Amino acid sequence: MAEVSRPLPASRRAAVLGSPIAHSLSPVLHRAAYQALGLDGWSYTAIEADEAALPAVLEQIRGEPGWAGLSLTMPLKTAAVPLVDRLDESARLVGALNTIVVEPDGTLTGHNTDIAGIRHAIRQVLGAGRQPRGAETMLAPTLPAWSPATPDQPAMPALPGALMAPPVRALVLGAGGTARAAVAALASVGVRRVGVIARRPAAVAPLAEIGERVGLTVTALPWEIVAGGLRSGPDLVVATTPEGITDQVAEWTWPASCPLVELLYHPWPTALAVTAYRSGARVAGGMVVLAAQAAEQVALFTGRVVDVGLLMAAGTQALTHRAATSSAFPGPDGLGLTSRAR
Repeated sequence: MAEVSRPLPASRRAAVLGSPIAHSLSPVLHRAAYQALGLDGWSYTAIEADEAALPAVLEQIRGEPGWAGLSLTMPLKTAAVPLVDRLDESARLVGALNTIVVEPDGTLTGHNTDIAGIRHAIRQVLGAGRQPRGAETMLAPTLPAWSPATPDQPAMPALPGALMAPPVRALVLGAGGTARAAVAALASVGVRRVGVIARRPAAVAPLAEIGERVGLTVTALPWEIVAGGLRSGPDLVVATTPEGITDQVAEWTWPASCPLVELLYHPWPTALAVTAYRSGARVAGGMVVLAAQAAEQVALFTGRVVDVGLLMAAGTQALTHRAATSSAFPGPDGLGLTSRAR
């Protein structure tokens, strides 16, 4: 999104809505963005709201001055669709939204920046296009669990313009709400065939409908197909499952030629990410996706561009602090785009 030079109000409000919401990293990322952009009067908070409370919360926000926008996490991404006034193309495509822009007159417009975030991570592991400044740092985790592997990612192929050919066969692990955005993101980088591995094949139907809209063939595959590892490696894997679901897959050899986008970011690295990385494959973690989609939200709220790497650094620092004081942060692990704590 191009930077807009329009003057901004001295103070505006934004927030993330969801339930539970206490662990959300969105306030950390957005506040870092506002500070970097010199928007000292802008605030960003977390609001606890489940599906039952959402209509009343949105109506209240409509009538309050000073709102710039909202971020939505689970379980609100589909529940909010009929409650906004307009949907942009991204939200209409996947039938879910994670961003609401609040106009001065109270009009609510829904967007889905998860697609842009996942596409950003896919392009990183494929080496497609120029990397935003600092965005490559989360590709080389520094946590102790990552050793003895080297901190450097496998080298990109030396192709003209640093562009790799679009992957022909992609695999999505899981068929939840975030998998919708993953299918759309894969289509946007040229993928034309996607296998979706799900414990309930019926859950793949909404993803197949999205595929039809974007010219992509989606095939439902049983979870058992990866029970013994990836015997015939796809060109790319996107994991959208909660923590622990893919640990069985991680016990097997990973094809070195198959990049992985893992949407979880805490605890990091996941067992699957470690297996893929040690095989020689390129890996992008959920913090890459989280920061990239947040940068897109900032652009929608402010009309200004913020560096993705800056947001990744802020999120990583916050996670490091939480790990050091884990007893002060009760609750389940496995935070990521596939969890409730956005």
